[in-house]
Amino acid sequence: DRRFHNYVGRLSGSPMLAKAIERLDAHLHLHRSYIEPKAVAETEREHLAIAEAIIGRQPLTAEEAMGLHLENSRSRHAAAFLRSEAVVGPR
Repeated sequence: DRRFHNYVGRLSGSPMLAKAIERLDAHLHLHRSYIEPKAVAETEREHLAIAEAIIGRQPLTAEEAMGLHLENSRSRHAAAFLRSEAVVGPR
């Protein structure tokens, strides 16, 4: 997951985006342990769709696949956050 995101960030050609992705990873790492195992397979399918679009030089398809991945990731991480709050309690 981390390597994929960092690679896509570097491929973007935007140093600012690449750095933002690197910084975001530290925050997301805290919640990855709470993500359900079935979500790993979903994430891998989303990454594959993005990679295939990039390799196939299909920017609109890549953009659509990335948008879906970001939305699904937001949902997965929100659920993981709620589970972590249930385990450790609110701060």
